[in-house]
Amino acid sequence: MRLNNVGNARASLATLIRKREKDEIDDADYKALVYGLSHLLAYLKTEADLRIEERLEALEKAVNHD
Repeated sequence: MRLNNVGNARASLATLIRKREKDEIDDADYKALVYGLSHLLAYLKTEADLRIEERLEALEKAVNHD
């Protein structure tokens, strides 16, 4: 599994779902991996949201000082 960015993490999650549908992975492994991937994706989303908020604050600061 490649989990180095949001796109790869989503692709890994999709792969897990497809494998589970084909009974290629057992329930316990599937649940554990999906749980971990869900938390990783939530963390990556929060990280991206914080970067956007920082950029917005910088823009607001620049506009307000003119």
